[in-house]
Amino acid sequence: MQLPAEQRRAVVMAGLLGYTAREVGEAEEIPLGTAKTRIRTALIRLRAVMVDQCITNLCEGKPAQFGNGGVGADGTRLHIGEQLSQGFGK
Repeated sequence: MQLPAEQRRAVVMAGLLGYTAREVGEAEEIPLGTAKTRIRTALIRLRAVMVDQCITNLCEGKPAQFGNGGVGADGTRLHIGEQLSQGFGK
């Protein structure tokens, strides 16, 4: 699962950078309601992936891990913003 780019940007701005929904809307040049919907939809999708992954890992006796585990293609650790921009849970 990969979030659409507009949802990724909205959830990074709101969740990680501390923007309000109004500020997300202004930055993206979209109505406030659209900004709220993008943030909410992204969070719902992320939550579903996290829950599924946790349940799968717990049932298999593994520690919970999401997406690429925070490691880039070259083996280096990724900053959380980079992880989200590369598609959470791919």
